[in-house]
Amino acid sequence: MRLKQKLILISFGILVLFLLLEIGLRIGGQVYYSYRINNKNTQIDNKHTVRILCIGDSFTFGVGAEKDLSYPEQLEKILNRDYQKYKFIVYNRGIPGVNSSITLKELLRDLDKYKPHFVIIMSGADNVSYLKGSNYFLFKNRDSKAIFYRLDAFLSRLHSYKFLKILIANLRNKIFVMYHRRLNKIQFTKKNNNNNLLTDERIINEIESHLGLGMQYWKSRDFSFAIRELKMILDKQPEHWMSLLILGDIYDCQEEYELAEACLRKAIAINPNCVDAYDALWQVYWHSGKNDSALQTLREALRLNPSDEDLRQILRNGLPSTDEKWIFDKLFEYDLQNMIKLSRERKARVILQNYPFDDGNDDIRRYLVSKWEIPFVDNKEYFKELMSENNYKREDYFVEDGHCNANGYHIIAQNVYKVLRSELREIFE
Repeated sequence: MRLKQKLILISFGILVLFLLLEIGLRIGGQVYYSYRINNKNTQIDNKHTVRILCIGDSFTFGVGAEKDLSYPEQLEKILNRDYQKYKFIVYNRGIPGVNSSITLKELLRDLDKYKPHFVIIMSGADNVSYLKGSNYFLFKNRDSKAIFYRLDAFLSRLHSYKFLKILIANLRNKIFVMYHRRLNKIQFTKKNNNNNLLTDERIINEIESHLGLGMQYWKSRDFSFAIRELKMILDKQPEHWMSLLILGDIYDCQEEYELAEACLRKAIAINPNCVDAYDALWQVYWHSGKNDSALQTLREALRLNPSDEDLRQILRNGLPSTDEKWIFDKLFEYDLQNMIKLSRERKARVILQNYPFDDGNDDIRRYLVSKWEIPFVDNKEYFKELMSENNYKREDYFVEDGHCNANGYHIIAQNVYKVLRSELREIFE
């Protein structure tokens, strides 16, 4: 048999094997899907239950308000109060701090799990501040490297391709872990914490109390109170690295980058194996325009946590400048349009809304609202009118860092409800 014929047969055999693998993975995935997800939802009363999926970031999650007072939870209460013949379930799938790309990646699973009649989207504000998991690399370069990443994104739709990527990534990660485990252990034992241990039980209890309050204020975005509590800890124990880590995050949010860098570098000096501190520090450098320092620190974070594929992807693609607005515009349009497409494919109606402030993405939102003919909730305009009133007080609707409090989220819930009513009429009538 000629060499050419052998090569053709081998190529054909590889192709058949690839196709069989793809078919097998798809069938296996459907069987697993039916077992884990479909069976969960068989008890849902489709005739009298309306399911609403709210997706987005911290403004959907409800940062700044007490538990059960985010806008999705308040919307559910309003709907069940006014439509007593039906049962409304509003799923809150807001994830604090995420960009629109992560929201898009989570959406398919959420659609299959919750089978919503409506999908309400508030996303995009964190695109320029949070890069991990972002699709920015699809637009960053116009060269052959960008074509490669687009091809990778296209092939990732194939189960067999993703399966091979996972195998390779796991093998690579095991090698990294084996290589660095001993090094990390040696570094950790060199830096003992005996100098941080306090024998005075009273002081220890005071520090724990301040830390608990500080973290509570930090999570509720009351930054000035959080800073006060954390500084009280550092007065008693200057090398309390957890307080320094939280302070670094707060100063980063307040765009006080020099203070953030100082806190995080000190936290790393105290605890060289704290990957969270490295992860926070490279983002501080990126936010402040120090991309070279950001990449160097990012490598340190990846050395400590070699399984973090998001960090490895950023290293492969390079860091975009936060001033390159066109990249983030393209990114947001791509992510948002795919959220709409996926929802429509699952027969869910989409409602798009903006934030109570201008995040710079409204032109894209309005373009897609017109293109797809979907309802739009204009929270920004409503809050703008509210601010013009004589008796307006910011603290009545917002917490210190700009997130809504319970009253602010109540207004968003009411704004969504007003738009949702017309959509509900089409279902009920």
